[in-house]
Amino acid sequence: MNHPFPSVIPILRKLYAGRFTSVLFLVPFYRCDEPDVLTVYRGSYTHAAYLTDVRERLAAVDCDHYLVVHDDVLLNPALSEATFRQTFPLGEREGYISHLFPVGGTVGDWTWLFGFAPKALHPKSHLFGSGIEGATLRQYLPGHAQIAAKFAAHGILPQRHARLRSDRMPDVERHPSRTLLHGYAATLDPSDARQAEVERHCLDAARALVEAMRHAEPAAPAGAATPPASGEGAEGAGPADAAEPVTEVELPMPVVGSGYYADLYVLPKACFDDFVHFIGVASAANFFVELMVPTLLVTCCDKVWTAETLGLDASGFAQPATLEAFRDPRFLAIHPFKLSQLSSPVRLRQFEARVHAVLRGEDYPGDLALPGLHVPGLGCAQQYLTTGWHGEESWGRWSAEPRAEVRFLLEEDDIASLELLLMAPVHARLPVVQAQLVVNGETCQALSFDVAHVERRVVIPRALLRTGGNTVDVVVERTVRPCDLDPASPDARELGLALREIQFHT
Repeated sequence: MNHPFPSVIPILRKLYAGRFTSVLFLVPFYRCDEPDVLTVYRGSYTHAAYLTDVRERLAAVDCDHYLVVHDDVLLNPALSEATFRQTFPLGEREGYISHLFPVGGTVGDWTWLFGFAPKALHPKSHLFGSGIEGATLRQYLPGHAQIAAKFAAHGILPQRHARLRSDRMPDVERHPSRTLLHGYAATLDPSDARQAEVERHCLDAARALVEAMRHAEPAAPAGAATPPASGEGAEGAGPADAAEPVTEVELPMPVVGSGYYADLYVLPKACFDDFVHFIGVASAANFFVELMVPTLLVTCCDKVWTAETLGLDASGFAQPATLEAFRDPRFLAIHPFKLSQLSSPVRLRQFEARVHAVLRGEDYPGDLALPGLHVPGLGCAQQYLTTGWHGEESWGRWSAEPRAEVRFLLEEDDIASLELLLMAPVHARLPVVQAQLVVNGETCQALSFDVAHVERRVVIPRALLRTGGNTVDVVVERTVRPCDLDPASPDARELGLALREIQFHT
């Protein structure tokens, strides 16, 4: 697990009981006497080196492959030791990760390449370095020729060089403070003047860092190949304009990315020693796990299979999915799935009953309120939106009628509150939107949205909910069509409010 949540260990034991002969829980910083719980000492950006911390214990496990799964990954319940080879028909020195893509281009095209470059190029920096000599990293990590040969065998063009260009940093520019200060835990409110000031200073600092590296690094040799932009969500950079301040530098090692799929991978035991050694060195240098896991899997294994090459469905990592997706044995997992929200014994029994019903192809009797299935976004909470809603979008759903309904079941003492994140189609021609929440037929709260408050978080206390079936109606005075507000909009749908999140708090 990325963070110490020992409370989910009993839940995980129950979920994996009878499915695998050996299950070990690697938990950062948490100490206990339970033989299946191993204490590790890494942060979430280098979590793959958990394996290095407990390498002797893992090496003693009698197996051919290690299935590395994080606690917020809900594996398909049909996947077990008995079905492993059917799902992953891997050779002795073959591994698996769901996705691989080459990484190169301009360092600001992808946040994690921006984070990797200064650590790799300036490992002695007091600000972001590890203190390891660059020569030491080159000595104890695989060499460029070794990595490049393995990349080529997988049809991946190794990118040895990267561009340092302070005037083109699209991914960093989107949320500079997430990159420099807060990480993805940042709460970014564009209307907050203080946050806007922090964002501006962070972007200035990011550009200044790139300029400092650009002048500190020797340019790449004449004739060096200009790498294409890459990274998940990168906007793509064309050939550098000769008038622009651009420097190409040589990275100490070519890398591939996994697109945030490193929470589930398969490591062959035959490659275990090399992998845990190299991932331990990379972790000491604080190289990001989503670069190092795929890079070192490809380097250490004879072949690394992906979801595409094995015909598996890993879409549950990239978009919301419901439990019904598990009816397809090729569907691997739902991620993120916050098991910490299933701490109630009643809720865990409900969850197990729903999973078993899904696997039997049966309908579960009622819409079980399962908390934290996909945040932000609705994810598996889509199942609670029964009538009056448009189709699913990547961020949530718009209501399609003046009254749209959310339905779910609760057990006694199951949750403490229900939280909704709502958004209105505020526009210059519609500066104010009035709405109401009606809980089980009773008006709970009147809501007003305007330009300064396009979104509202609403908490419904347990006292307003009841044991058994509950209905929450999202009510607006009238729906509007975007094309009526803006003639340039092609959207002719009737819109009420948008529901972006549902969270059940225990």
